[in-house]
Amino acid sequence: KNATVVSNCGKLMPSNIIANIETSFIFTDIEVGTFTDCNISLISAEGNISDSVVLNDFTFFKILNTNKLRGRSDGKGLDYVILADGFQEHEMALFRTKAQEYADYILDYDDNLSLQRNAWNIFTVETVSKESGADNIDGKDGTKVDTALDSRFWCRDTKRLLCINGKKVSLVAAKYVPQFDKVLIITNSSKYGGAGGNYATTSLGGGAKMVVHELGHSLAGLADEYTYGKTNPPSSEPKRPNVTINNDIATVKWRHWVGTEGGNGGSIGLYEGGNYVPEGVWRPTENSLMRSLGRPFYAVNAEAWALAVYKAAGVTYSHTPESSNVSQVKGVDSNFTIEPSMGANAQKITWQVDDVNQTVADNNFTFIFGANKMHNYKVKAIISDRTGVIRKDPNKHSMETIEWNVTVN
Repeated sequence: KNATVVSNCGKLMPSNIIANIETSFIFTDIEVGTFTDCNISLISAEGNISDSVVLNDFTFFKILNTNKLRGRSDGKGLDYVILADGFQEHEMALFRTKAQEYADYILDYDDNLSLQRNAWNIFTVETVSKESGADNIDGKDGTKVDTALDSRFWCRDTKRLLCINGKKVSLVAAKYVPQFDKVLIITNSSKYGGAGGNYATTSLGGGAKMVVHELGHSLAGLADEYTYGKTNPPSSEPKRPNVTINNDIATVKWRHWVGTEGGNGGSIGLYEGGNYVPEGVWRPTENSLMRSLGRPFYAVNAEAWALAVYKAAGVTYSHTPESSNVSQVKGVDSNFTIEPSMGANAQKITWQVDDVNQTVADNNFTFIFGANKMHNYKVKAIISDRTGVIRKDPNKHSMETIEWNVTVN
């Protein structure tokens, strides 16, 4: 109590203190930025000096607002966070407009994504930057600007590859939307660029079409299907679901989709070139959105996307009764209800009693039963995808079975 602050860092001066509460100091008007080798000590009223606290690579962010664009906030569903970079405070209205535009574009991209809408929760965090834009807009070793998340072009010596500071992104996302699953950073630059990876990025020059493509990477784990400067194919089978070094149509990993519609009058099969190399790698279609922006997904990529959404969101949000053991009074019905993650248009349910399918209203996620039962019985709800976009789901991301054991009293 009654201590004073001694600091060698101009961003943290005694004049910034607005409260001294027991062992905590509260600061105000802190300069936004990153500390390096900043030492802070306390001097008590008796003259005793505390050990120094060293702030190194420690950043203060200024967050103007956080907003929920759609969905819920309880951690159920796919939680998608959109962060601003290179936007000064007076430019944040532009970020809000673009964030809403891009969010709407994702969920309206095609009929399948629209059916998944209920699984998405989308948030924005308005991270204020000191300066506008991004590093290296004017060249590989170009002008540097002071932005909150360190957006930079020419990442990995690639002109249009737009990278950010992943540590800062994870700190901000975890602070304001701790349940986040995926993150997009919108960078305030008209220069064309973006990236996938752990966090998706797009510049204003990349736009909404870039967002869906980069989410193909960061959400669905899809590879780029275009060629771009590389010549040597991988020596082992890629883990990405949409590129392969196996040119045997009978054993290729997307064989369960071969022959289905693939655009331009063609069908899904084997098309050479992809994963940045022109030969020795094959893709499933002539030209999908992972090869050219704005193109359709087609089946292989659509399946990977849907499975990723189910993996993040789950198949159901809740069910009642919550307990798997239910007590029922003889002659009285019991109510069983499922809350699906995507809804009845995307998911189907089969109700069973003692492993026998029951005839109920079409795709009804509420089942009322039991008044005529004199003995104990078992109820089972089997929930799965009904869109037809998933044919192979070895990890059962899109399926769930819920069971209740009912004791009749």
